[in-house]
Amino acid sequence: MLTSEQIVENYSNLIENIKSSTESYVSSPLLDLLSKIEDRLAVAPIGLKRDELGAYPGALVEEMISLREQISTFDDVRSESIVLTASVYGLCRMGDLTHDLYLQETDSWRRDKLGSHYKFSEEISRMSPTHRTLWLLQDAGAPLTQDEWLTIQTSSGLHLPENSFYAGYESSLTTLFHVARQIVVCDSRKSLSSSIYHL
Repeated sequence: MLTSEQIVENYSNLIENIKSSTESYVSSPLLDLLSKIEDRLAVAPIGLKRDELGAYPGALVEEMISLREQISTFDDVRSESIVLTASVYGLCRMGDLTHDLYLQETDSWRRDKLGSHYKFSEEISRMSPTHRTLWLLQDAGAPLTQDEWLTIQTSSGLHLPENSFYAGYESSLTTLFHVARQIVVCDSRKSLSSSIYHL
């Protein structure tokens, strides 16, 4: 769990990463989008249940910050594109412009017996996570290169049927993103396993 201070600090770091690492023609529409959804994005979770990664407020931005930090440990990686994709790929987990993707679970039985902290909203349009992110960026007028678009499109994994077409033909940007994300997810799983074990 994160404190409210950590949530605010993480969100501020995300905004600073975007401002300092991307050209204004990219950052300006992106920052406009984020200003419209900042209250919801800052507290968005990733997972639904207690034993899933990121089933707590602020987990989404925390993962995006962790991904950016992991990328910064790679030698000679100073690409604006990798910073941009790491900073926006998870917007889909927040929801769309008006609806949250995840809502607090209100059923006490599901919370107590199944460990469900969140449930999917029934009001949001059905859309794959990566398509939702790409739609949000398109709607905001944030320009993406072809490599950035493909990296975001495949960010949920090249093993998925909709991404298998791209497997084996990844750009260096896509490869760096996936390596960094895998490290972050593995580290998060270790922390989750440790915390569940000590419950």
